[in-house]
Amino acid sequence: MNRIRRAAPADVSRIAEIIVVNYRQNFFPFFQNEEYYFSELNVLDTVKEFPEEVLCNTYVYDDGAVKGMMRVSGDELVKLFIEPQFQSQGIGAALLQYALRELHVTWLWVLEYNKRGIAFYKRHGLQMTGVRMIEDECVPLWKMALRSDLCLKKLSADTPDKEALDRINAVSFAAEQQTSIDDLFRSDRGDLDILGIYHAGELIGFFSVRRYKSLAYPGYFAIAPAHRSKGFGSRALNLLKDYYGGMQIVIEIESVYEECNNPEQRRSRRDFYLRNGMLTTGWFLYYDDTELELICSEPEFRKREFEELTQKIHALYYDSIPALYQKQADPAERM
Repeated sequence: MNRIRRAAPADVSRIAEIIVVNYRQNFFPFFQNEEYYFSELNVLDTVKEFPEEVLCNTYVYDDGAVKGMMRVSGDELVKLFIEPQFQSQGIGAALLQYALRELHVTWLWVLEYNKRGIAFYKRHGLQMTGVRMIEDECVPLWKMALRSDLCLKKLSADTPDKEALDRINAVSFAAEQQTSIDDLFRSDRGDLDILGIYHAGELIGFFSVRRYKSLAYPGYFAIAPAHRSKGFGSRALNLLKDYYGGMQIVIEIESVYEECNNPEQRRSRRDFYLRNGMLTTGWFLYYDDTELELICSEPEFRKREFEELTQKIHALYYDSIPALYQKQADPAERM
């Protein structure tokens, strides 16, 4: 369900309320200006800052209650605020990713003292440009811009990079594990994203991701051999988390056990995901005589949704539906 929409006139008072609360909580500790933050700054006056021409570039996160807002101007993100009680729930990430993907935002100004905000924007692919300005004679701001050297781009079946996509697919997976790029596109029922990983404008890898309810399930993740061991895999995985905002990423990896024929390779792959913030779920399944371990991006694995997704995928390919089972997991890995 899309919870982000363009703001309506009925939202203005709520938007103003979110802005006022955030200004007081986030900025008053730095400037200690009681006259401004607790007198001049108020909901009634802030409402006046949103006439129709401004409101048409304002968006809200609404899941039954308006919990966050953002305003854009051209390719600039002017404001992004979340009601404090609903922060750290992925709402800010969802709004920012919508701004980057759908509204083509590329830059913003951030308060120099706002270390948490700077860290948040860095996690989502923006970087400090070194450009600084002083607003209203006392407010130091830094310009942040979208990092251009690595990004994700949704691809269509007629992408001009189709040949490069085919080559990366061919060299990244064993023949028995491959699905052709053409077959992947043909299998799309409105729930599949083929995301190209681009470095400096060059396609260097891709994700194939199924979406289902609140899950994002990458079936394929590949980096071209010439670009491996350069940190691109870690950065691409973190971009993927940002791309899907509040959705839970679920990945299947080959289980590690001493009797398997490539334990070190499997352990290295597993360590890569855990090192980049993925968590063990304690759930496993067998597919094509291979034991697979499920890992995800959040502490609470959404098992029921994943089982529904599994049924949907295997109905598409007309093969048996694997059953999930548990084994003892190392509690330290879930920290």
